Amino acid sequence: FSNIFDLSVHLTRNSRAAVMALLIFMMAAFAPLASAWAPARRLPATRRVVQMDACPPGSKVLCVGNGPVLLLAAKRAALEGYQVSVVSGSSTNQYEQLLYEPGAEPLANLKLLETITGTPKIEAAFDEILESCSGVIVAIDGDDPISDGLLDVVMPDTTTAKRVVVMSRNLNGKGLGPFVQASKSAANKEVWAGGSALVAEYKRMEAKVKSLCERSGAEWVVVRAGTLKVRAKAA
Repeated sequence: FSNIFDLSVHLTRNSRAAVMALLIFMMAAFAPLASAWAPARRLPATRRVVQMDACPPGSKVLCVGNGPVLLLAAKRAALEGYQVSVVSGSSTNQYEQLLYEPGAEPLANLKLLETITGTPKIEAAFDEILESCSGVIVAIDGDDPISDGLLDVVMPDTTTAKRVVVMSRNLNGKGLGPFVQASKSAANKEVWAGGSALVAEYKRMEAKVKSLCERSGAEWVVVRAGTLKVRAKAA
């Protein structure tokens, strides 16, 4: 597994708490679905059919987002045999260090895309990925969701994606009161404190993904995660 477990050290508290959800996230993304793993996309009763193997190993997967949680999802998919491309941008060097131990052989089926624009050759290569990928993973290690503009880029009218899986933090907000916000402000900026504005942004992102998937006919799954809260009773 090379450096995959070491990635968890670099996760924010938000995403360390979401690692179990991420495992579910990966199962929902590409593993054959049992009845309990029905995708979030709702079909009319006459068309309630679940694709049992929407993205078989060997098919192409595009990963977008940021941080180590994105790399966990991408590397797990690569280790399962998928052809994975990660939009890495200016974080490419950091991602390479997080993905592999010094001297380790990089996975041939996991490619970091430092840029997707700039020259006709680069743009044509990215267009080829968009027009042939079977799955899209959106995973975020931070507070802010993916913009509508980036979602439009990775899911154009010509997309061939059969399943799209998105990590979201549109939670119910219970327990995220003034003490949580004070902790985030004064002690640990990695705490997920919610807030109406951020929750609204995640709802916007989920709605955008649903709209794009309904347009293309892709199945979609939303996996919600956040800071875990443990409640203990006094002895």
